[in-house]
Amino acid sequence: MVIRCPKCRKLLEVSKQKLGEKETCEHCNSVFVLDESVIYKQPADETVSIASDVKPVHDARTGEMRPVSARRVLLGVVVGIIVICVIGFVAAVFLSSDRIGASSKKAHPLVSRTFTLDAGAYWRVEFSSPDEARLVGSVSVPEWDVNVWLLEGKNNFEAFKNGERFHYRTDASGERVSNLDIDCTLGPTTYYFVVDNTHALLMAKKPTVNLTLFY
Repeated sequence: MVIRCPKCRKLLEVSKQKLGEKETCEHCNSVFVLDESVIYKQPADETVSIASDVKPVHDARTGEMRPVSARRVLLGVVVGIIVICVIGFVAAVFLSSDRIGASSKKAHPLVSRTFTLDAGAYWRVEFSSPDEARLVGSVSVPEWDVNVWLLEGKNNFEAFKNGERFHYRTDASGERVSNLDIDCTLGPTTYYFVVDNTHALLMAKKPTVNLTLFY
């Protein structure tokens, strides 16, 4: 049978055999006697709901399933295509940004030749650069190696010639290289580009040098 706690007014379900005995409310812990006064009499239009601390759970699977409209699907496809295009454009701009400086300036070829460089010898080309000029080129020595130095100013070149300590541009130089790609920005001064075979005792080399200055 269903009873109502006289203190907290919550409904409880108990056995009829306990009528006349004391009962403890499981919600407020009050003690009362099970008699006619606490028996819950259900109205005709009311559904009995036994009090419980467990909250009802909504089953999402019983919800209404609405079909996705064709317009929404098309909108998603269009947005996806736009995002892909934007990403591709940004990537292209990023990859080509390093070439913009050279391509927007006039090319001034410095050297393009293949020659024989004897053992113990060096070859150099001297040139003057304006500010923010860009030096682009390459040095290749198939099956062998040479030293390549880009020296700033005559003092460094004289130090190199005399076997003394000299300073060189690390972004356009290399020691014992067979292939070297060059792409760097220069300041306003005189430069010496040196292909060095002085470390070789017997072997002559045949380097190919291509250099262009953009400004």
